[in-house]
Amino acid sequence: MRKVSNILLSLTIVLSIFMALPTTLKAATDTTPPVLESLAWSKNNIILPYFLEIKGKIKDDSSLLSYKLYLTQGENEDEFVFQGNSYWKDDSFTSNMPLKRYGTPTTISLQAIELVDKANNVALYCSETSKSKYQAMPTYANLTLQTLPDIGKLTLINPQKYDKMLSSKDTDYIQKLSLINEGSTVVIDIADNTLIKKELFETIKGKNIQLIFEDVSNAVHNTNGIQWVMNGKDINEPSKDVDMKTSIKLENLKRTEPVLAGIAIPTQATLLERNEFMLEQLKVQTFNSWYYQYLLGFDKTKDDFFKLYDNEVHKNDYLDIKFEDNGTLPGKVKVRIRLDYALRFIILNDNVYAYYKNGDVNDLVKDHIKMQEDGSYEFIITHNSNYILTTEKLHKDIPETKPEAKPETKPEVKPEVKPNDTGDKKTNTGDNTGNHEITPNTADTSYNIIFAFMSVFSLGVLLFVVNRVHKTNK
Repeated sequence: MRKVSNILLSLTIVLSIFMALPTTLKAATDTTPPVLESLAWSKNNIILPYFLEIKGKIKDDSSLLSYKLYLTQGENEDEFVFQGNSYWKDDSFTSNMPLKRYGTPTTISLQAIELVDKANNVALYCSETSKSKYQAMPTYANLTLQTLPDIGKLTLINPQKYDKMLSSKDTDYIQKLSLINEGSTVVIDIADNTLIKKELFETIKGKNIQLIFEDVSNAVHNTNGIQWVMNGKDINEPSKDVDMKTSIKLENLKRTEPVLAGIAIPTQATLLERNEFMLEQLKVQTFNSWYYQYLLGFDKTKDDFFKLYDNEVHKNDYLDIKFEDNGTLPGKVKVRIRLDYALRFIILNDNVYAYYKNGDVNDLVKDHIKMQEDGSYEFIITHNSNYILTTEKLHKDIPETKPEAKPETKPEVKPEVKPNDTGDKKTNTGDNTGNHEITPNTADTSYNIIFAFMSVFSLGVLLFVVNRVHKTNK
């Protein structure tokens, strides 16, 4: 019996290799470098913290694998390089490089961009004035360099004003704070030490000194873009040690489990086929059971289920904010969060609600929160617990409700959707739906023929071996 299992395992591995053959052959036979069709900054003016984001459109046979950006900044044109893998969708890619809050206001220019596809074909686009410089590099010596489109300069704006920055990891930072003049703003970097001793609060109590506590270097995951702002005049409770570790994540009111898989979207299919494909996926995703029932209430021959799903998911998204169990704080704290930087998530509704999660009850802390000029949302707290930010006003307790559903009709047509192997890597772009589009590649059928032949051949071999083993065991 073990012999049979080993044979079946070996044949399964062989079959898996054959199934990957079309993509492998496609990459192996691709000798054309990627072609850059368009390129642009996502924004020409950026308020820190944010991302250096470039969006491009690429034409290539085997899809983009990686990119390298050659950049300069400031009047002295100091050079730096950013390299990464591509987020690839619809022949487009997005490059993201984090830009921290306390960076120097400056301008950034793109000098060149290197594109590498899955077949390791390399293309370099650079400005006309810098072609001789890059041609002299051994990496690009044998390439025909292409002209980079002029996308202008990126301007970085830093609205954060402060007089001094101290680090909580330094043993004498509280002593240094005691020498600060009233009316000053001091940033306390808590990247390496989130535990703030009670002596700090006693030092500034009653003084007009504003403290901004922040993980300046983004050392801890899920703390990006979060600030605790406190003034010494607001300290009116007994001093105590406070752990300022804070984490945030995006959750959904209609999901009781984490998202385990995304939703694939076939692009070359009828509306009915797309909707039925959508239902087939949601039906087996227990974390999406509410949305499955929700969509059954619509007409799959007329309504776009993907748009309905997207809209409803974003409507029910909320930000879950977890503080350490510090209880009552020494004084009131203004919590400031840059969602577009922290989670690449943008609240489309201008009115945001903050709630304190008191067990199963949600107590309203502040309503109609407006986004600040720097893109932050802020609210006041006096004790640490769990808080949430939503775009919808909630009941004090949220009963589990399910929409009235119509019975699902059996699909008459099942779409055949074959995803491109483009090596996509989903990044957190703020899309909590997990959607990504699948475009069948029908341009070259020769690989499909090879794939079909190898699959049938492998299946035949598998049946032959099983049959021989069966006869031997008789």
